[in-house]
Amino acid sequence: MGQPAEITEETRAELKLRRQFKNDFKFYAPQALKIRPKAGKLVPFGMNTAQQYLHAVAETQLKERGFVRIIVLKGRQQGISTYIEGRFYWRTTHHPGTQAFIL
Repeated sequence: MGQPAEITEETRAELKLRRQFKNDFKFYAPQALKIRPKAGKLVPFGMNTAQQYLHAVAETQLKERGFVRIIVLKGRQQGISTYIEGRFYWRTTHHPGTQAFIL
């Protein structure tokens, strides 16, 4: 068997960054997700007020219950579908065995 790889400061920093990407959607979203607004050019996904509120509700449920179940009766153009799609993408790509379904 070979020697374990040396852990450098650069490796520690990368591991810390990966951990933060995995555990913090608010950190992950603007750095890893892009959206195309009506203006047409891709921009980083920064959450608006409605999305931040929904995110806070989802995170509270996750901490208190261990899972999230939210039914959203939504108006148009609030970005809720975009938020849900981004959150599902984040969860399924960072948590092996996770499945997502949007109805």
